[in-house]
Amino acid sequence: MGKYEIPQQNTRERPGESRQPSDNPELENIAQWLSTVKFRRRILGGVDAVDVWEKIGELNALYQKALAAERVRCNLVLRQLRRRPGEAQPEESNGKP
Repeated sequence: MGKYEIPQQNTRERPGESRQPSDNPELENIAQWLSTVKFRRRILGGVDAVDVWEKIGELNALYQKALAAERVRCNLVLRQLRRRPGEAQPEESNGKP
């Protein structure tokens, strides 16, 4: 190969980045959806605006679902950390200094 390397085609990873499985399977669903989404084409070029807005709505619903799952996971982790015996318990803030 010559002086310059040709980047790999069809990759979503940035240089130095490696894909790792997510703790949140909903994020994998989003990645799968993004890799398969198709937009309706218009006769005179471009894509159908209504179709684009529908796809944005679908993507938003997927992200809302992923966010809800992540909140549940974080709350469970926090509960487990608060219940560990023999360790200093984090003080919950009640608004007083």
